[in-house]
Amino acid sequence: MKLFSICTFFLIAWSALAAIPYPTPPMGYTKDGWTNFQPSPDSHAIFVSSDGNDANDGSMEHPLQTPIAAQRKARDGYPDWIFFRRGDTFGPIGDWKKGGRSAKEPMILTAYGTGPRPNVGHISTRKGATLGSVGLVSLRITAPNRNTTRADFDKRNVDVKNGIDWGASGDMLYIEDCQIDWFVYNIQILGQIEPLIRRNVIADAWTLWTEKNKSEKSQGIYLHTKSDPYLLEENVFDHNGWNDKFTKKESGVFNFSHNVYCAEDSGPGLVQGNIVARAASIGLQMRSGGEMRNNVLIDNRGAGFVTRIKMAPQQPSVIAGNVITDSNTGIGLGFEMIRTDNGVFENNLILNKKPGAGGSPALNINPVTRKPFIQGDPPVDPADNAKIVIRNNIIYKYQQVNAYLGSNVDLTMTDNVIVPRDGGHIIMIVNGRVPTTHTFQNHYGTNGRPQPFSIGDSALTFDQWKAQTGEQGDQNVPAFPDPTRDVESYMKSFGLTPTVDAFMTEARKMERGVDMSKFSAKALRAYLFEGFGRQLPEAAPQAK
Repeated sequence: MKLFSICTFFLIAWSALAAIPYPTPPMGYTKDGWTNFQPSPDSHAIFVSSDGNDANDGSMEHPLQTPIAAQRKARDGYPDWIFFRRGDTFGPIGDWKKGGRSAKEPMILTAYGTGPRPNVGHISTRKGATLGSVGLVSLRITAPNRNTTRADFDKRNVDVKNGIDWGASGDMLYIEDCQIDWFVYNIQILGQIEPLIRRNVIADAWTLWTEKNKSEKSQGIYLHTKSDPYLLEENVFDHNGWNDKFTKKESGVFNFSHNVYCAEDSGPGLVQGNIVARAASIGLQMRSGGEMRNNVLIDNRGAGFVTRIKMAPQQPSVIAGNVITDSNTGIGLGFEMIRTDNGVFENNLILNKKPGAGGSPALNINPVTRKPFIQGDPPVDPADNAKIVIRNNIIYKYQQVNAYLGSNVDLTMTDNVIVPRDGGHIIMIVNGRVPTTHTFQNHYGTNGRPQPFSIGDSALTFDQWKAQTGEQGDQNVPAFPDPTRDVESYMKSFGLTPTVDAFMTEARKMERGVDMSKFSAKALRAYLFEGFGRQLPEAAPQAK
């Protein structure tokens, strides 16, 4: 009855809160889930090809040659479409100053013809400018002079450009079906704008490590949207923040470089359905708060965290339906929920840490910390009367759950299965405080450790843990069908090379018109959930 009452209270309280208005395209979606971009009756089509001429009229028969000429011909405030020919290579798009009519009728920069996406260079907008209603669709935005796999690569030619460097404010910025790679920051958004970043491949951002810049950093995405919400959906983030040849693992780059970094004054955000792999440091860093749903996180040095929603602290931050797998490098950190007034952690799998990963916890819950994120920043106020729900998760052959709890924390931890790695700890209440309001009702596997729990400095048996916490659960772990599943076994099931590298090579091929049914986050999640006899959790609600 106690458990039912607490959960019911949370559900009623949270349902009464206004929903976060996460951005969604006002023009809707196609049947296969792409944004339904359509020209308006008065849209002008402007064509650009590498063998065109800037003196031409920009028609398909007489295309322009450069992005600069295309921008001159486009009309600011109109839903004009600029088409770059597939298979061609162009220079930088450069400083962009023109937008469409509205979020529903944006100006679109996209591709035409057949073949691979057109290669274009970086695009930027002036910081402080007003510009929105722009879509970057089906382009490869790349930095050839930074691509270390090229035979002609010369580190003397490496610059410090960002791929999409958006400083302007406006209504919406669409980035969809693009491949963006090799820059310092592949995407940086600093304007007050709602970005919708969907179904892109964002990879290989890096910075050149030297003794002089040993603390430099690099990001797949850096968002600072100045309180505007954002959407990151069904992207592939891979290998951002470092380079195999030119970034030493002992450098500061590995501490400060991430696949996704969402600043505290951004959002909140809805991050769902992404593959997030092999970051230098953290896979998904959501300082903005929001909802992290249905993502797969593969071999990041640390998987991800979410904090309070700064603009709406009573709105719950959510980590739900995600999978961490194949952690084999770095500190081996799972998820964190930090300084969160209201948090829900549910239906996640944290699985099978590999021998190469460190001993950091599978889950770190710390609503009471005053510690700043960045060294030297002033201390911050902890969450007040935090309500945290941890339910229906499986932590299997990973590390323990760490909890930093105050007397004013309202903690519900129910229906979780926690099987430690190599006889490790199960739950550690690190600061020794069991909150006044709490419920524990879980299934534990001790794996032979006589005292797998701890409160402060005291190691506890299961019976001692029950006595001090009121635990209502047991030590009966369900018999799972195939709990050792991972990326390697998934690839093997298709007769493919059984490695993470091989999986990510396939996942990076994501493009409109390509069948990615085997290499999506959803497909891999389904396979891993089935190994535990579970169906996929209900799909996350669409952005509102």
